[in-house]
Amino acid sequence: MKIFAIFAVTALTTFLGYWLASKYIQRKDFFNAIVFFANLMEVEVGFSQKKTEEIINENIKKFCAEFQKLLTLFIASLNTKKTITTAEISNVAKFLKNEEIQEIFLFFNGIGKYDSENQIKNITSHNKQFVLWQTNAKQESNKYVKLYVKLGFLLGLIISIIIM
Repeated sequence: MKIFAIFAVTALTTFLGYWLASKYIQRKDFFNAIVFFANLMEVEVGFSQKKTEEIINENIKKFCAEFQKLLTLFIASLNTKKTITTAEISNVAKFLKNEEIQEIFLFFNGIGKYDSENQIKNITSHNKQFVLWQTNAKQESNKYVKLYVKLGFLLGLIISIIIM
């Protein structure tokens, strides 16, 4: 019975560590998706005659869940001639910082608003910042995900030793 309790406590605390680290995994996946999307839009705007909505619909399955939700909101805003809001961005991706939300807001509200040359400049400008955030998110993920999982496991072992 004690062995089962030790195993259960260790598994629970390890899962808790992974759950705490999930924010960093989501940030990394989100910034990978937005950089990929910006690169895709840059190429498509420059060489394709497709509409923005068509480009997104063809590629939406390639992105993480949070970014898919954001793209869905963006398509809805295009159809209603409204702009996507910072509150909507914040609700979809709760792990983003205010500065990141503002940059993403400006990025999405610039897509489809200019001629192709200015739109490419706008996308390239925002993508530089996205790449920096992507690099930071990867570093944070590599650092904290392993740390939280290991700390969760160690906490479980410590509790198990106390239980014995």
